[in-house]
Amino acid sequence: MGERTGHVAARVFAEWWLAEDSGAKLQAVMHHEFPGSSMLEHHGYMWRFNLPKQEGVSLGALFGVLESRREEACIAEYSLSQTTLEQIFNQFAALAGNPQDE
Repeated sequence: MGERTGHVAARVFAEWWLAEDSGAKLQAVMHHEFPGSSMLEHHGYMWRFNLPKQEGVSLGALFGVLESRREEACIAEYSLSQTTLEQIFNQFAALAGNPQDE
């Protein structure tokens, strides 16, 4: 282990391919059901999206949409939450740390 041989085990490649294929289905469903949504991060089978706030749409309605498309989107588990103050602070800090050229 640790030695680079230029080869990838078939099992490892198949797991990666399955995760990417499942992710593509998930992204398609998310963009269709939640226009303006964006993927924030992806690690293996874990995906995190930012959904734009929509007036009059409750968290319960969002759960209903995800539950109804669960099988099609290859969703095993999911959660929904509002943006935390820590996440907002981190977003501002990231912007302040990377000023754009004027």
